[in-house]
Amino acid sequence: MVFLRDVLREMRDGMEPFHLVYYTADLQRGTGGERKEYGRCLLHRTAKKRTAKMPSRPTVRHRKNPQHDQHETINVLVLPDKKIRKVHIRLIKEFNHEKVIW
Repeated sequence: MVFLRDVLREMRDGMEPFHLVYYTADLQRGTGGERKEYGRCLLHRTAKKRTAKMPSRPTVRHRKNPQHDQHETINVLVLPDKKIRKVHIRLIKEFNHEKVIW
């Protein structure tokens, strides 16, 4: 068994792909409960550093703040198909084939 705080730390600090099992949930639509399992995935980091060579471009699109801290979610990049999936951290059940507890 592994604690959720240790899982989040390893996701953030580690560079190796990990195995993840979690359940879906959408309280607004009343759907979820589907088990999702991904064999190779990474924590998706959206913050990109601009270099001095890159000209700053005016922002065309206004994106909503995902408020990951408030909603207790993370974005995970699934490597085989390179899709980004949003995961509720409290619904993570296994990390690298170990049961997750919090």
